[in-house]
Amino acid sequence: MSLLKSTGLRAVIDDAQELIRSVGDESEDRYSSTRARVADTLDEGKALTGATRDATWRKMQQAFESADGFVSHSPWKAAALALGVGLAVALLATLGARSARE
Repeated sequence: MSLLKSTGLRAVIDDAQELIRSVGDESEDRYSSTRARVADTLDEGKALTGATRDATWRKMQQAFESADGFVSHSPWKAAALALGVGLAVALLATLGARSARE
């Protein structure tokens, strides 16, 4: 499943395009320029979301490869870092829970 489909944005764009097509069959000619502008905007939105999805995917892959390389070359440092982050999160969660009770 692609990122675009999982967000539901693709469904919104597809529904809007279907609406434009159905209105186009029933509307007068004076609405044709508005329909064309909306259709162009939707096409641009599709292209932009596709490009954004691709760029995000590439950055995510680079981050994964970097993390994988770090863990492979320094497993003890990675374990210590994970432990430190876990302790920090636990400390913040504990402090947050205490302040919520007070």
